[in-house]
Amino acid sequence: MNRSWKKFTVIVSVMLAVIICCTAWNVALDKITGSIEPEANIPGNNYSDNSNQVNAGTNNQGVAQNGTTVTNVNGQTVTQQNGTVANNNNAVSNSGGSNNSAQPQASTVLGYNKNQIVAYYNSCLKSSYSQARMTDRKTEQVTIGVDSVTINGGEKNDMITSIANSIASSNQKQVDETKSFSGGRASDGTAVSTYVLPANLSASGVKSASVSRNGNGYKVVITLVSETCGHNTKPPHNASCAWPLDINEVAGALNGFAEVTQAQFKYPGTTLTANIDAAGRVSFVRVDMPLTVTDGTGVVTKNIPGFKGMTITASAHGKWVCTHTMSF
Repeated sequence: MNRSWKKFTVIVSVMLAVIICCTAWNVALDKITGSIEPEANIPGNNYSDNSNQVNAGTNNQGVAQNGTTVTNVNGQTVTQQNGTVANNNNAVSNSGGSNNSAQPQASTVLGYNKNQIVAYYNSCLKSSYSQARMTDRKTEQVTIGVDSVTINGGEKNDMITSIANSIASSNQKQVDETKSFSGGRASDGTAVSTYVLPANLSASGVKSASVSRNGNGYKVVITLVSETCGHNTKPPHNASCAWPLDINEVAGALNGFAEVTQAQFKYPGTTLTANIDAAGRVSFVRVDMPLTVTDGTGVVTKNIPGFKGMTITASAHGKWVCTHTMSF
């Protein structure tokens, strides 16, 4: 094999390892948050929620419609009269034809336990999605570090690992974009609930949760339990509130050149940080999702002499940081 072919072999091997263990995360996020197919139902009509919230009597938890009486997540009776959502002695103006979730009293919210905080977060996020109009600014950043690369079961190759890190560094994903929604959908048909975050987190997936005052609203911080899964599965708790990596979503990225045979993904503790406004809507949310990949292995399946059957194994670490700033 001449020198040019040797160089090509190294480049292909490194790129395959990076795609399997690292760059696939970028592609997955593009597929999940950037090219989402329109849903059959408008968000705000039906949501799946595993948080054991109190039934509000409508499809939007704790959202009061004109002339209706509902029960919010705290078991409080909430009514709306003359364009105002009333909650005990607190009143929140309902402007612009939007559905605003009634805010419970501060003494109630600040005394919430973990289960109640999770239910409150889900409810407030859904309240954001139910607004007549919403504009969302999304930022994303993925950082990647390749820890090791081996070929055909050999020893760790420091030179290839260094090259892989250089390639990974130049392919870090960064996004800053804004999308507007009317009636729960953008002009391209994207549903707000699939563009922002799922709101189906259950307390069983939460390690810790806290709530504090933040101006006229509240700040909620939720840390998930650690989850580990293989390349053919998703971590259920992370998937209920964010967009974890799914290798199956990016199979096309390998273009028939190779297939992933194994990988172990560990999510050691995703953190959600949300600001909830005076109307009971999430106005800002940040996701910090660290990830480690071990024994990410791919086999070249393309019938190319000298390449078919080549096995590349890599381990890597990374982090997805995503923010959503919502205005109504």
